[in-house]
Amino acid sequence: PLSGVQQTHLTTPACVVVIDTLDECEREEDIRAILQLLTQNKDMRPVSLQVFITSRLQLYIRLSFKQILNRTY
Repeated sequence: PLSGVQQTHLTTPACVVVIDTLDECEREEDIRAILQLLTQNKDMRPVSLQVFITSRLQLYIRLSFKQILNRTY
């Protein structure tokens, strides 16, 4: 839905998404999918997307972040 936003001002609108307790997803595959989808939107225009993620320190989550290309986190 954010990709359909029309820019009506000279400035780029910002959108902040908060994902709380990422570690509480039932499947590790879901966590990997969420993180991968978020990296695909890093250059989205006309909206500046910022994501704040909270989680307990879990090895599989740390490894998922390390697999993100170009370290965009």
